[in-house]
This record gives sequence, C-alpha cells and structure tokens, in this order.
Amino acid sequence: MTRNPVQIFVDLAFPQFNIDYSSPFSYLTDTIDIDHSPKLKLLDSEQEKYLKQIIICSSFENRIIHDLILRLKYGMEWSICESLVQLLIAGLHPIISELSPVKTIIASVPPDPKRLLYRGFHAPDILSQKLGEATQFQVHKLFQKNSSTPAQFHLSRKKRLTNLSGSFSLFSPLPINLSGFDTILLIDDVTTTGSTFTELAKVLKSDFPFLSIIGVAVAGN
Repeated sequence: MTRNPVQIFVDLAFPQFNIDYSSPFSYLTDTIDIDHSPKLKLLDSEQEKYLKQIIICSSFENRIIHDLILRLKYGMEWSICESLVQLLIAGLHPIISELSPVKTIIASVPPDPKRLLYRGFHAPDILSQKLGEATQFQVHKLFQKNSSTPAQFHLSRKKRLTNLSGSFSLFSPLPINLSGFDTILLIDDVTTTGSTFTELAKVLKSDFPFLSIIGVAVAGN
C-alpha cells in the first residue's frame, strides 16, 4: 500500500509503533497515565433545550490523545479507532445500564462534504460502527451536512458558536423509523464548544421532540 506524503509526515512526527509499544492501545495506556473518567460538559441555557448532556471521554490537551486523533484524521490510520473506541466505551460506562439496546441509536456527526472528498473517510462514522459492535446498539446515519463550512478547530469560540447554524438536515427518508426509540447518542471525535452537537440536536428535536439526545466525544477541552 502506497502512503501519501501526509501519512509519511505524520509517521515521522507522531510514531505510533516504537521499541516500547507495539500497538495503539499500548501507546494509549502505557506511555502516560490517561484519566478514563468521563467529564460532563457544562451546558449553557440554549444547549439545555436540546441536549441531555455532552460526555467528553478524554482531554484533547493530552499529548497522546491529541497525536492519535491527528494520526487518524490526517494520517488515515484507521486502526487507531480500535483504541479510541475504548475511550468512548469508558465514557459511556456510567450510563450504559440506563440505555436500552432496542431503544438507543448511535448516530455519527456527519462529514463536511469537501473534507470527506479530500480524505475519503470520516472518523466519527468508523468510531460509531465500532461502538455499535461493542454495545449492540443500532447504528444509523441520520444527518447530512448541506454545505461546507470552515473547520471549527481553526475558529474563535465566538465564531464556533455560529459557524454551523443551519448547516445540517435529516436524511429524507430516514433509514429507520425513530418513533420506537428514546435515546440518540451523537458521536464525534473532538468537541470544543459543543455547537456541533447542539445544531444536530436542534434538527432532531424539531421533528422528534420526545428523543433524549446525548453528545459523546472521544476528546474535548
């Protein structure tokens, strides 16, 4: 398999395999102590209208987490998802017993059209599938992003809060009838302000106000 220049650069900058660690999960768990305790993001009054909670499974400021997510997103090393999904599972552990496998759906944050075209894959989609395999919850793609927007990562907090307004819609028709479900887990790799989760929850609540919506991110601040 031919590696592209971006992957070669990421390999040199953030070596995943080295003499001490032979797998991404070892790299995650053995290199430094990582707090697996999930953090609940403090919701503002607007977010509370649409979201039950946002669970942040690790800190994006942690060097190892930061490096692994960059390797996944820009180095296209999909195997890293096997490690990162363990953080999602740990983050959901406190509430997993409250969720019914027949009434809970996992849905990924939809990709930006231009970035999907460039990368050819979407990390939250892969994470959602692997989380579904581990939890036995159904996994469905419910949302589409209608147009490309600047990446949230590069924007100020003020601009992040409005950058995605009106950007999302539900697929029509939806892949499944949501009337028999009560909880949607929205999955993303990184969250900052929580505005992506909020905008998706707004769209979902407009048609399905009975749903309880929980945002779950591998990492955040």
